[in-house]
Amino acid sequence: MDKIANLFSSAAFDSSIDAITSSNDSKVRATKRESALAIIRRYRNYLVKDGRMKLIKANPFVHPFTGLNLLNFALLDMEKNLLISL
Repeated sequence: MDKIANLFSSAAFDSSIDAITSSNDSKVRATKRESALAIIRRYRNYLVKDGRMKLIKANPFVHPFTGLNLLNFALLDMEKNLLISL
């Protein structure tokens, strides 16, 4: 489980969000936005394609709104907000 937990960093978006919200330079904001989008897509790729995640999802005793599904919903919401941010 430690290997799975290490796939996701709680601070992965900190520098991108700080720059997007505080910078007046549109090029800096666009670069940081693309960086955050790349992280989101990498995380979503882990959720969909990583074999360990598939095993967790296949567990019949896991409720459909587990942490993995909620994480996927949060990543989709972040992606949507970033896409309309500039």
